[in-house]
Amino acid sequence: MSGKFPYSGEAASEFATGTPSLLRAINERSLLELIRRDGAMSRAEAARRSGLSKPTVSQALSGLEDAGLIHQSGRAQGPKGPGAV
Repeated sequence: MSGKFPYSGEAASEFATGTPSLLRAINERSLLELIRRDGAMSRAEAARRSGLSKPTVSQALSGLEDAGLIHQSGRAQGPKGPGAV
């Protein structure tokens, strides 16, 4: 293949990496779409459904909350440990 990707015709070294702000925006948009589609859920559930890590989900949801696009609606109580936000 001589260092090129089969579909793009470009060399691997020519790809740009995502900037932190771009990745943050992608994660926030993905989570906002998930919440719009599936409704209210805990942060842990959002992490499971999105495939993102829990810290990434928490950061993205904080950004969405700061922007006024979502809000916390309470805590779910389980048998052990702290309640899920």
